[in-house]
Amino acid sequence: MPINPILKDEKPVREYEVLASPYNIANQSHRVNPTQYTVAGNNIEHIHSSDRARANHTGTQLMSTISDLPTLTAGIYTPTLTNVTNLDGSTAFEAQYIRVGATVTVSGKVTVDPTAAAATELGISLPVASNFGAVEDLGGVAFCTAVQQGGGITADIANDRAALRFLANNTASQEMCFVFTYQII
Repeated sequence: MPINPILKDEKPVREYEVLASPYNIANQSHRVNPTQYTVAGNNIEHIHSSDRARANHTGTQLMSTISDLPTLTAGIYTPTLTNVTNLDGSTAFEAQYIRVGATVTVSGKVTVDPTAAAATELGISLPVASNFGAVEDLGGVAFCTAVQQGGGITADIANDRAALRFLANNTASQEMCFVFTYQII
């Protein structure tokens, strides 16, 4: 018995053909001739050759060889801290960051030791330098779960760094975790 029996008044169906779909895709009549793929030196074997600059086309494409990708960087750094207002001391820990194009996101933790239960500010250096023109050029948050104390992080435009501002609710030394994002300007 044949695999695809032919009934009276029916055309034979070839194994590689797909029956019509509502979107008219995958029908043999809708296929593009490979000679139509060639545009400015690109063809079916080497699509976007200027963006795929590798020695041969048999290996894995490296992101570093694709010219139209944004800058991608990730790393760690230990920020330099500046006790701006109401701090007896502070301690920096290793933080991590990721840069995609001109956007940098940083996360980490610091220990802060407020002088009094009052408005407090800590300056945090950046892993990738930027020149801020407005406070909103950098944004983020910090929080201390031990004493339920949170703060906002904005740009310090005078010093081109992050400024962690919060209302200290006691004078105990506490760890605060933070995250902020900014655009390299």
